[in-house]
Amino acid sequence: MKRTFSILVVYIGFCSCQVEKPIDKNQVIAKSYCECTHGLIVLNNRNQQLSADTNAVLNLQAIQTEFESAKTCTATLMARYGKLSADDQKAVMAHVATTCPALAHKPELLRELLGQ
Repeated sequence: MKRTFSILVVYIGFCSCQVEKPIDKNQVIAKSYCECTHGLIVLNNRNQQLSADTNAVLNLQAIQTEFESAKTCTATLMARYGKLSADDQKAVMAHVATTCPALAHKPELLRELLGQ
């Protein structure tokens, strides 16, 4: 019984000492930007592929709707996290490059969504 109790105390002590990695705010922002723009990126890529086909019909209304949705989403993020410093912007873009490379290849889109 005493041995079981000792093992239990050691186990609880070991589990309570595990420290979670702190959440990087810039990584969270980058992930959120990726989520905000995913639908728009997909539609843009699909329409770029279709634009080579002269018989294809591009759904510009869907792109406009998705753009407005992404813009609202990024505005919500800006309201939540505030204006980012130049260093934070660089860090966010570095995380965007690994989290959603499709957005990283369209930095002008993110700048437009952020009103820059």
